[in-house]
Amino acid sequence: YLFTQAGTFMLSASSPDSCNDKTVAISVLETGSLTGSISGDALVCKGLPYTYTMPSVGGAYTLVWSTTGGTVQGPNTGDSVVLVFDDPVPSSGYYEVSVEITNALGCSRTITTEVIVPEPCFAGVLQTIPNDAHVCEGELVTISYISSLENCAPTYLWRRGNTLLTEFMNQSSIVVTEPGYYWLEIVSPQGCLYEVPNRVYPKFNTLPALKIFNESQYCEGENIQISAISSGTIEWFLEGISAHQGEIWNPTLSAGTYNIIVVATGNLGCATTESFVLTVTPSPTNVTISGVVIRCE
Repeated sequence: YLFTQAGTFMLSASSPDSCNDKTVAISVLETGSLTGSISGDALVCKGLPYTYTMPSVGGAYTLVWSTTGGTVQGPNTGDSVVLVFDDPVPSSGYYEVSVEITNALGCSRTITTEVIVPEPCFAGVLQTIPNDAHVCEGELVTISYISSLENCAPTYLWRRGNTLLTEFMNQSSIVVTEPGYYWLEIVSPQGCLYEVPNRVYPKFNTLPALKIFNESQYCEGENIQISAISSGTIEWFLEGISAHQGEIWNPTLSAGTYNIIVVATGNLGCATTESFVLTVTPSPTNVTISGVVIRCE
């Protein structure tokens, strides 16, 4: 017999001779409904925690949670559960979140909901030009996100430290001129946020100081001495050709105009360059003195 409502019912059984008639009282308890629905996100991002809840259905129930394609974070019993979906996306395209509800009499029912995890939109690292991201002051470092996946039309969010670099919004490659640590967040079209695992710390090496001491004009035949001081090594170039190394240079130059370049190179290979024009004025030639000589006696 199927009892469709709670209450106390009398169940009688009789024999043909009425000698062994029996009547028993059967209590049917109200256990509440085993129906309901799971609440929580239906579209999730891989590797992030999500909470799923079974609203109270009344009565004494035991709730046990399970999932396909994910892991339970913490206890799997109670009105809610925290899940992380980190397994490969199944061929069906979705995972299942299930809760088994058991009442006081041991009756149970499993309620299931489907959860969709978008295809991965991240698989790559940051690479730089040059490879070590070390350059001299005034030079550039290029930072690029190189992915092994096909372009899934993500949004690129570049940061230096905790500062969002809005000038580089939605660029997969950027050029920087300032020190700091640079990193990248990628947002998939479904709103999933991924953080590129490596950081880039460009270094801009200081240029050596350089100060030149010289006159811009000399007379032909005059002793020419030009000098410079620097924290690096000094090399002198005359009309683009290396002519001397050291702080002091005494070139022998005929009359004319010369382009002088001075290069100071630091121990990290960074160089400071200065230039100037040096003029050697020719000496007068074939000087003739003329005039009238007056002699008085």
